[in-house]
Amino acid sequence: MSADNSVFNRPGVSDEFLIAAGCFHCGEADSLKTYGFKAEGIAIPFHTLEGNDLTDNGKPFARVRLYHATDSQKYHQKPGSGVHIYIPHTFAQTPKGSRLPLVEGEFKALALAEGGYAGLGLSGITGAARTITNGESKTDHALHEELAHLLEHHQPAEVIFLGDADVVLNWQFSAEAAKLRRLLFGSRRYRFIEKFTVIALPFDGPKGVDDLCAAKGEAFKDCFESIISSGYSPPEKASAVEIFCCLLKRELERVRVAFTGDDEHKAHSSRVKLLQSAARLRRESGAMLLLRPLLTDLLNVKDRELDRMVRDAGEQEQRPGDTSTKLAGHGTAVEPPKIEPWPHRVNGAELLNRLAAEAERFLWLPQHGATVLACHILYTYVWRSFEYAPILAVTSPTPGCGKGRVLDLEQKLASNPWRTGNATESVLFRIIDERTPLCLIDEFDSLLKETRAAITNILNQAFHMSGRVHRIEGEQQRRVVEFKCFCPVVVACIKTGTFGRATITRCINLRMQKKPKIQKIQRLRKYDGSEWQRKCLRWALDHQAQLESACADFPEELEDRQMDIWEAFFTIAKVVGGDWPERVRSAALVLCGAGIYNEVEDSGVSILRWFKSYFEELDTDRVTSKAICQWLNERPDAGFRDWREGKGIDERALSKALRPFEIQPQNIAIGPQRPKGYLREWFKDAWEAYVSDDNATSDRYSATDPENASRNEVFASATEVPSSGAENLIPTRQNGDSSAVAGKKEEPAPLLL
Repeated sequence: MSADNSVFNRPGVSDEFLIAAGCFHCGEADSLKTYGFKAEGIAIPFHTLEGNDLTDNGKPFARVRLYHATDSQKYHQKPGSGVHIYIPHTFAQTPKGSRLPLVEGEFKALALAEGGYAGLGLSGITGAARTITNGESKTDHALHEELAHLLEHHQPAEVIFLGDADVVLNWQFSAEAAKLRRLLFGSRRYRFIEKFTVIALPFDGPKGVDDLCAAKGEAFKDCFESIISSGYSPPEKASAVEIFCCLLKRELERVRVAFTGDDEHKAHSSRVKLLQSAARLRRESGAMLLLRPLLTDLLNVKDRELDRMVRDAGEQEQRPGDTSTKLAGHGTAVEPPKIEPWPHRVNGAELLNRLAAEAERFLWLPQHGATVLACHILYTYVWRSFEYAPILAVTSPTPGCGKGRVLDLEQKLASNPWRTGNATESVLFRIIDERTPLCLIDEFDSLLKETRAAITNILNQAFHMSGRVHRIEGEQQRRVVEFKCFCPVVVACIKTGTFGRATITRCINLRMQKKPKIQKIQRLRKYDGSEWQRKCLRWALDHQAQLESACADFPEELEDRQMDIWEAFFTIAKVVGGDWPERVRSAALVLCGAGIYNEVEDSGVSILRWFKSYFEELDTDRVTSKAICQWLNERPDAGFRDWREGKGIDERALSKALRPFEIQPQNIAIGPQRPKGYLREWFKDAWEAYVSDDNATSDRYSATDPENASRNEVFASATEVPSSGAENLIPTRQNGDSSAVAGKKEEPAPLLL
């Protein structure tokens, strides 16, 4: 943000010219006082042809180019105000009858004006025309009345509809060009117009005419004249698809280079835009006869495959309030809602406090649950600043514990959420590559085993910024296609054993419990979280550089992988300050089990520990396979009762789990019999390598799963060792991060991962 009204740093327009146009840096107070709305940025006042202030609803009208612009919103104007035509301050002095360019945006119009052209600024591609409805509820179009008045004043012999470099892929630009030509030549009111020219800037050049002016400098006029001379003049009654195909033909080789170039993101997004435009234009009669030769050549596909891709792109019509869009060849995506940044600066610590309060308002959370959710919600706005994206695993011992409500809250507060409960792996990696959303995966353990395994592999790749998925695609020309899959993920499931060991080590586990009946929480129905979304976005925009340069301060108890998982939360806490660094530190130590049990172990290591406990408790040197299985299944704190769909662990599963440690049952002497069993001495080497005396089996509650040799749901306490696992199912706490026992020191909640 600049407070110096003599410095604007806009491409293609000098600061002196902007000052002469009345532009100035405005804060929220100035904007509210002068124009009736709050915004921070460069104010661009609108004037009439006579040079007076243009008014709208009794207030001077202006648009503000936001300092913190986003792809979804770069400008702001007073809510409820109308659409107006921007007239540069030099327009009245230009000779009448000269060419008149119509361009999208005020700064582009000013760049043309400073370059000696009488350009007018439209508020968007569709800003030249307005929709009217007659008494029979039929719609028609007419020129914007302000534009009509300016045309009559200037009486240009040629009107130029000037588009950016990317409009060759935009069906709407061609549709507006066809509409504008019809309106200009369909009325005797504009009989002075002799020529209508449609121009798209070179596809591989600067994006807008102001960028072109900045790049060419003194050579701009010669360059622009050359572009005008090669412009396209649509014939009478030219359709949108005819104009689209003509513009695309002119830029065909440049577009082809972009499709096959090294910039994967530009290539992919360009292909998607082209197919979406084709899907909209194919409704015109004979459209595919014109489109098919161009698109099959560019995309290198057969006619049949092209028809399918175009059909998929336009298959799902947008209904009122429905923002879903079918992306041809790249799965089904849902466009994220447009979020406007909060107009005021946001205090990070207060924002996290309110997010934590919102979480406790709607959810019955375990200890440190509110801290984790608040940090994770804010993290979804800044995750690209970090190398790792931890998986938030929302688990519970039984259904009905609120896992879905956690996803509901994330969906209402986080950035760019995409939720699914039945996606295949091909849908998932295409959605991630196209949208890089926050993936909310519900009911993960209800998916087919093969699907879970494939998605788990993608989740493992999504953990690191280098994560990629590779597939062979294409019919005529088979080639390897790479999909990026780095993004934040929240997964809800009942058993952590649903994940593989590698996935568990990438997770922060939020273990939900069933809410006591006496505990009341509010409902999420009709909840509007847009205020918090806007505040999160504003904080993220203001602190991105800080986050990227800050170094997290980790406690020594955390291991390397745990530091990777928690790095983003520690960094966010450090930047926001307050008590959040300590809150995140406490949450990490408890949820990682630092000083208690900080290793995610597989079923084999867990069984080694229980064998050691058995031999020590019974003071024996041998045990039969049948006896140890019975002993393990009878212990409620061991968790082996859940094996084999509730039948418990058996001798075969026990042998399979111990095989990696080179321990196998043999015939041992038990009295006169020689049943299959195990001797204590066989375990010494394995215990020394894998089992620490500091982590005795009786100090935790392990749960293992034979089908997933990584399940480990450990209930642990830092202060005492309960005799069974039942009393630890509901931690001693009210909700969130506070203790339910007044006057007592808060104890860590059970560790579950």
